[in-house]
Amino acid sequence: IAPEGPTNVWSLAIDGTITEETITPEESFGLKSHPLTAVSGGDPTDNAAPMRALLGDKLPHDHPVLNFVLLNSAALLFVSGKVATLPEGVEAARESIRSGKALDALERFAAATQAV
Repeated sequence: IAPEGPTNVWSLAIDGTITEETITPEESFGLKSHPLTAVSGGDPTDNAAPMRALLGDKLPHDHPVLNFVLLNSAALLFVSGKVATLPEGVEAARESIRSGKALDALERFAAATQAV
């Protein structure tokens, strides 16, 4: 989902009906829009510091990287049926970061991949 401007999405209902709509960070998620260049990454070392800050809940409320993660996490929570709306997904994702659950999940994932 684009952090700036519209994203076209299609929904498939149980009855087979396909609907198309356009979503934006502001109108659909309640998040500030940011240019794509504000969230472009670098090498793993460059990316590690912002990711640690994000998962440690140390980024400002409307930081571009945080909003990009919230956009896409909210969409995943919505399509999986964990939340009823995209804004609810934003709040659930934000709470996961605030509570440390997102960092804990990453640490468990890292430990599991190191064990393989």
